[in-house]
Amino acid sequence: MGLPQPGYFGRKFHVLARSPRLRSFTLALTLVITLGLTAGCRLVVGTAAVAVGAVGLVGYGVYKTGEAAASGVSSVVSGDGKSGDSVVFLDGAYKATSAYTVTEVRAAAEKVLVANQFQVVSSGGDAFSGAINAQTWDGTAVTIGLTALAQDKTETQIRIGDLGNLDQSEMLYKMIEKEIARRRAEKGTKL
Repeated sequence: MGLPQPGYFGRKFHVLARSPRLRSFTLALTLVITLGLTAGCRLVVGTAAVAVGAVGLVGYGVYKTGEAAASGVSSVVSGDGKSGDSVVFLDGAYKATSAYTVTEVRAAAEKVLVANQFQVVSSGGDAFSGAINAQTWDGTAVTIGLTALAQDKTETQIRIGDLGNLDQSEMLYKMIEKEIARRRAEKGTKL
């Protein structure tokens, strides 16, 4: 057997050394070890514990983010008991796809906002898209964006506040769906 070929370790570590993150980590670790040797062993142990703790927190954050992303997509049962509407909460925006026209959703959303004492700042749209901008009593922005995906299929995007609010957005969407169902029942339209 013998010693490894010259350059064997060099090639393997050369690939790793190309990563800027790994280089930064290696440099920081080298600095910590050097300082630890000059200042005593306690610094190395303490710094290593802090580094392991930080890596653990980052890993936990990545885990929770993945869990939230996985649970942020669900299927919703609509008022008629049919499943198929989809809901996603992504980057602070509540996005729901449902079997209504843009015109129906926009009219119902305006009615719900006014009935719940939101101040409607602007509203507009056509058969393919629409937007409603409103405010709560304390000035929090409420934005509803509508996009037609098919003749009777609309994507509704709701954002409440700068960062978004899942619970409030979901409540508002459910109120809009109830208003659409009420309007359809009033007209005698089958759901």
